[in-house]
Amino acid sequence: MRKIVKKRQLLKMKNRDMFKKYKKHILRVLSELISDIDELLERQPYCKYIEKIKTTSATYMGASGLNSNDSDSNEHHLEQMIEFCLDIQKTVEAFSENMVWFK
Repeated sequence: MRKIVKKRQLLKMKNRDMFKKYKKHILRVLSELISDIDELLERQPYCKYIEKIKTTSATYMGASGLNSNDSDSNEHHLEQMIEFCLDIQKTVEAFSENMVWFK
């Protein structure tokens, strides 16, 4: 059991050291990815149904169904959120493929 705990501690230290070393690069890449997702959100029909709530660290938060006055949005907001999430997945996959060091 001690060996497992020690290995976890060493891995955490290694990850922490690696993050410190490449912090600016990692944050720049993450910022580029979030920017790509923001561009996706500006497209039709997503901009009509989905609102970006906040971005914290590596978390992207959005909401749908907030425009209760629009009867069309009541019918389609969940469907559009699902489509948006699937498009985010495609965006991340394409982004990863273009990152040589990501593999």
